[in-house]
Amino acid sequence: MTSVSKRYIAAAPTRTAELGDITHAAGYFVELRPLAAQIKEKKVVVRLFLRHPLHTKLYLLFRPDPVNPTTGYLGSSNLTFSGLSSQGELNADVLDHDACRKLAKWFEDRWNDHWCIDISDELVQIIGESWAREEPIPPYHIYIKMAYHWDCQHI
Repeated sequence: MTSVSKRYIAAAPTRTAELGDITHAAGYFVELRPLAAQIKEKKVVVRLFLRHPLHTKLYLLFRPDPVNPTTGYLGSSNLTFSGLSSQGELNADVLDHDACRKLAKWFEDRWNDHWCIDISDELVQIIGESWAREEPIPPYHIYIKMAYHWDCQHI
């Protein structure tokens, strides 16, 4: 089991997280149920780049505007509510057509790289087995998990 899957399976949701309200997000928060639905509907594809560590944050917005068809944002912000609003991150907008084309090519080169693999199905499975799954977790399972963790802390 990967550290990502451990993180989401072991986490306990807050009521806010269950309702999908990211305005009260603590740390990082992803609306997991809607994300899983979008992946299942093939509206979102999630790929993992494995050639080398990649920490870049690049956001490209494409629109039908003849004056400015592409806008790029390059910086330190994660794509989370707090990352984009309140963590003192630094980002720069890129409006130059040639620079945006180069950024789009940089992204496409990595997206299409042999070492960039589609993990969409695995992510849907992980979400489906986590606290964010559609069916509620039986109370007895929650009790057993709480007892286990309490016991581990008091040994």
